[in-house]
Amino acid sequence: MYRVLLVGDDAGRLDATCQMLGGHQADEFGFDVRCATPADKLADHFDGGEVDVVLADLAAGPLAHDAVARLVSAAGDRPVVIITADGDDVAALAAVTCGAQDVLAAGRMDPATLATALQLATQRQRQLNDHLAAGREYQSNLRALVDHSGEAILVVDGEGVVRLANPAAGELFGRSVQDLLDKPCDRPIAPGEADEIDIVREDGTTATAAARTTEVTWHGEEALLVMLSDVTAMRQKDRRLRQAISMEAIGRLTAGVAHDFNNKLTVITGFARLAMAQLESGHPLEETIGEIARAASQSARLVNQLLSFGRKQLRPRTVDLAALLESMKPSLARLIGPDVRIIYDISDDLGSVRVDTTQMEEAVTNLATNARDAMPAGGELRITAVNADISPSYASQNLDATAGPHVLLRVVDTGTGMDEQTARQIFEPFFTTKPTGKGTGIGLAMVYAFTVQSGGHIVVDSKPGEGTSLEMYLPRTTDPAELDAPASPAGLAGKGEGTILVVEDEQPVRNLLCRVLAAGGYGIIDAGDGFEALRKSETHDGKIDLLITDIIMPGMNGRLLAGHLARTRPDMAVLYISGYTGGVADREELAAEGAVLLAKPFGPDDLLDAVSQQLARTDVP
Repeated sequence: MYRVLLVGDDAGRLDATCQMLGGHQADEFGFDVRCATPADKLADHFDGGEVDVVLADLAAGPLAHDAVARLVSAAGDRPVVIITADGDDVAALAAVTCGAQDVLAAGRMDPATLATALQLATQRQRQLNDHLAAGREYQSNLRALVDHSGEAILVVDGEGVVRLANPAAGELFGRSVQDLLDKPCDRPIAPGEADEIDIVREDGTTATAAARTTEVTWHGEEALLVMLSDVTAMRQKDRRLRQAISMEAIGRLTAGVAHDFNNKLTVITGFARLAMAQLESGHPLEETIGEIARAASQSARLVNQLLSFGRKQLRPRTVDLAALLESMKPSLARLIGPDVRIIYDISDDLGSVRVDTTQMEEAVTNLATNARDAMPAGGELRITAVNADISPSYASQNLDATAGPHVLLRVVDTGTGMDEQTARQIFEPFFTTKPTGKGTGIGLAMVYAFTVQSGGHIVVDSKPGEGTSLEMYLPRTTDPAELDAPASPAGLAGKGEGTILVVEDEQPVRNLLCRVLAAGGYGIIDAGDGFEALRKSETHDGKIDLLITDIIMPGMNGRLLAGHLARTRPDMAVLYISGYTGGVADREELAAEGAVLLAKPFGPDDLLDAVSQQLARTDVP
């Protein structure tokens, strides 16, 4: 059954055509015909029911090309068969040109020809409609894939103008899709290019994208299909990973020489202080020897900072950060100077963190010092500490970040600021923007290493001329802050009592230890290695109150020696000394055994104080 809408302007011709098709009822040809006039109002005639094919009888008179075009257009996706007057080639050409399925001349038309034309026109149109529907579905699916693609997709014409952009492209460029369209591409792209490019967004931030291009045809013209993968987060992670590897390598390299170097610094520091103690006030050599001691102390601090790149903190503890910052205010004020105004904004309910107190203080000092140096003409330094939470989504995008409760320490200055390239490098070891001799490039690298080793995360935000903000996130803990133990009085020369076994493989260091301890009133047994110490312990009939031993020694390390001696002298206290433990021990392990670690280099007073405290624990008179 074919439902035919027969339209025309001549009622008599419409009746004749209807009779040819068998009238308004279904006949042997299977047509259901409905007539309507006038022909140029075709769109008004579709309300009467479903139509499979439109038969337009235009044989009554000539019809202009635009009128034929309107008629075919009004039929939409319905096939149109047009009947023209004999010899009306203009109407026939217009019909074919405008998309009619078939054209029949009235004088050469019979019922069979007309029926066949209507059937074939309907079948061809249905096939065409199916193809068009499939094409529209394909285009819709393709557009959905493009719109939902995680990769930025652009089509750039031969003039470098963007003709297509998907939402991911808008997100990558920091602009709306409409703002990208019909605009020149920000960066000339060559066919076949496969490289990483930097995209500067309108907000000033930079995104890194991996670009791949393919030559395509777009609306009949040559164009480029550009696919951009946002690798900004990946490159940030790569930089952090390379930075971590670099720091660990520096730490390992430093560790290789730290033990011997700190032994030398111990000798320099110790004998310099002994010499100072023997000089009268105002002696000409007092200043000279003092400079030697200060240089040794600075060298020791430098070694300690380098070691921090490749090791975990030595003494993590639960710290009340608010109290620590409060205690640092006087020293920071002296350090920063009067030209910079310091503003503190510390939350009343600020949580505690588990960090190494000394390294935490050094980190704050380094941040404040860098802020001061960025404000040579003065300015404002704001130190903020608040509770903050890191979300899982943020943590997944940042290598060092972990989700959960944190304490945020933010240090903001109004200084010169940095461009993005400089900001990316400030945590790299030995990178500095300061003039030669004015900075080592270690301070911020140490801050980064300390933060990461504490389980934290650090972020820098800076623009030239707009100052710098450094945000340090440290995991928040609910454990109560640990209070500092009251200091014991330092050992006084000539007042010490007890016998001490001193074991040190470096002869100059051993000489220094024996000299200081003897001056402090202690009895001394010295040995150059663990085996000699065991022999002297066996031959010594009296009590040995304290063992002072280096940890790293050839043949037998200090911990093994202490273990052997504990079998025969269980009441003997232990004081370890070391320039670098090399993973043999850490402070927490030694403290659990009742021992103490005194890090080299140290001075005579440091040694006597540590000895006094250890002997006091064992109630030595």
